[in-house]
Amino acid sequence: MEMNLKSSEENWTKDDLRVYIMLFFANADLTLKEEEIAFIKEKMHNAKYDDLRAVLKNDNDYQGTEKIEKTIKRLSYSEDQIEDLIAELKELFWADGKFDAMENAILHHIERILKP
Repeated sequence: MEMNLKSSEENWTKDDLRVYIMLFFANADLTLKEEEIAFIKEKMHNAKYDDLRAVLKNDNDYQGTEKIEKTIKRLSYSEDQIEDLIAELKELFWADGKFDAMENAILHHIERILKP
């Protein structure tokens, strides 16, 4: 089943959102490393990786952030679920064996987005 790129976030599951968030922030340094891709694919359940990656390629930073915020609200994420998501993103940043200053800055940005 092909996703409608314009309204896709309205139909996302929590797995879809997790994968989109991981792709969005893994790509924030403009480089999606093989280790990061492998980590994301390992964490997927029923998410549609290729479809979500296509959505991401069509989104600018503002659109991606809006989709994340809107979908977290729609899916009624609890504080604990948000904390789990942040912890998973930290694991993603360590997937290549290092956690650099840019990734640390991105992590702080993530926390501002996910914890309004």
